[in-house]
Amino acid sequence: MLQIGRVQHLVVIRKASHGLYLTSDTEDVLLPIKEVNPKWDVGESLDVFVYLDSEDRPIATTRRPIAQIGDFAALKVVSVAAPGAFLDWGLERDLLLPHREWRSEIVEGMTVFVAVYLDPVTRRPAASMRLKRHLGEIEGLEIGDKVEVQLAEERSAGWQVVVEGKAYGFVPGIYGELGEKKVAYVRATDPELQLIANPVGRMGDLGARDKILELLSLKDGFLDLHDKSDPAEIQRRTGFSKAMFKRGVGMLLKEGKIAIEPYGLRAVNQQK
Repeated sequence: MLQIGRVQHLVVIRKASHGLYLTSDTEDVLLPIKEVNPKWDVGESLDVFVYLDSEDRPIATTRRPIAQIGDFAALKVVSVAAPGAFLDWGLERDLLLPHREWRSEIVEGMTVFVAVYLDPVTRRPAASMRLKRHLGEIEGLEIGDKVEVQLAEERSAGWQVVVEGKAYGFVPGIYGELGEKKVAYVRATDPELQLIANPVGRMGDLGARDKILELLSLKDGFLDLHDKSDPAEIQRRTGFSKAMFKRGVGMLLKEGKIAIEPYGLRAVNQQK
């Protein structure tokens, strides 16, 4: 099936004076002659990006856009007109950011972070600054998990980010440029993903503390890890180094939330 707005693998089925015709088994699409390598022949398999031309006909290009349907990216505004803002996404035809998808005033030359989606009315790729409607949740994440984030919006205390291209999150105290990809670690998962840029210092200790509490709640108040446990086992089960695990334990001891027993840790409020 031909997918508008995505890179796909198509096969050359015939040559013409104005280009090559490719097929997706359900629909044919033209690759214009200016993009054709003379060595390509019928039966050749090509990776191309498909979009609609000015007459709403599918057309292929060997050029790769900065982002395709389902992606998030920081794109430069090349012009602003009645339909909205036009963004440079690496193709001849700029990507439209309709007025209804703006979240703030936009001027030519600025960079905006957007989601690329397929407009159900025009069948054309379009951009949106309203990221939450294009995001969902990530199942199975645990405190301490390592994730990739894209910097979406700078706030006074950190960055609003897109996590693994699927969910919204927040990272305090991280610096970079709009759209830049970075590594972060899960700090909390509810109600919104809270992350830490680097699990060191007090932020890392807090992550270890929270992970220990989570494991205690899942193990009926007892966790068979302690300061004599194998460092590799601690890393595997908590996602933190032994040193950081011990600092997390120290925080919980000071807070009176755990007690150390010969074979592990016990939550004080569940102690029998």
